[in-house]
Amino acid sequence: MGVSRISFQYYLLKKFLFRTLLLLGVVSTPSIFACEIHDGDKTLLPMPERARRIVTLAPNLTEFVFAAGAGDRLVGVSSYSDFPHAATKLPVVADYHSVDLERMTALQPDLIIALKGASNAVQLRVFENKGVPVYWVDIRYLSDIPKTISDLGCLAGTQAESSRSVGEFKKQHLLLQQKYASLKPVRVFFEMSEKPLLTVTDKTLIDDVITLCGGRNIFADANSIVPMVNVEEVLSRNPEAIVSASLSRDWKARWLKWPEIVATKQEAFISLEPDWIERAGPRILKAADQLCVELDYSRK
Repeated sequence: MGVSRISFQYYLLKKFLFRTLLLLGVVSTPSIFACEIHDGDKTLLPMPERARRIVTLAPNLTEFVFAAGAGDRLVGVSSYSDFPHAATKLPVVADYHSVDLERMTALQPDLIIALKGASNAVQLRVFENKGVPVYWVDIRYLSDIPKTISDLGCLAGTQAESSRSVGEFKKQHLLLQQKYASLKPVRVFFEMSEKPLLTVTDKTLIDDVITLCGGRNIFADANSIVPMVNVEEVLSRNPEAIVSASLSRDWKARWLKWPEIVATKQEAFISLEPDWIERAGPRILKAADQLCVELDYSRK
């Protein structure tokens, strides 16, 4: 049996013993670990030591690890993990739908970071049952982003780097809030996709970005998180700006068919960089900055 496999089994044994002692009250979390982490499932993650072999299962999660200063701890990522560039050199072990269990096991992770609700989540029970902690991420609001960076900094022992990233994020967020949030509201329709025509409600990160910029999501009060709507509903709510994460010109041309809405009259069609707005990661404020500037232009 190879040395690396023995080391991994030793790690799992140590993890098992730690959890057992924790449950029995023989040890307490603070005595072993300097910080208590609750993930998107509100689950406490007891860890006997800092994470040194991290696997991420979504592109935005890879960005979070780098933002926390723990990029050098990554040993595996998901497909489309292309930022920062260093992530492209790491082994790909998963996509949104599935995990390559054999390849991931060979990487001997001591921390897995996954999206809550992802279809590959069921497969991760195999690792949780072996004592490998899984940190579940659920980003719904802008405030969840600095919390996630801070948590990962704690789990990896890179608090100095993660604190800097958190400080920069909060500073930029505050600047945008002070400059735009209280300006004259602009009615916004966010087009998530054309066929079917999907948008977002106030239970999403995108809505939080729109609000930060002084926008008012015209479907904020819809029932589901990502509701399907029709053109007639959009026309009746008469948006002053239409926003999309598509860089194609085609989506703008479609709305020119309805000159009666204010957005079309003003040609207030805003294309945001898809990776910034849709990945729900540390770069979200780049999308916010772009949106805020363009919404402000539509006010004039």
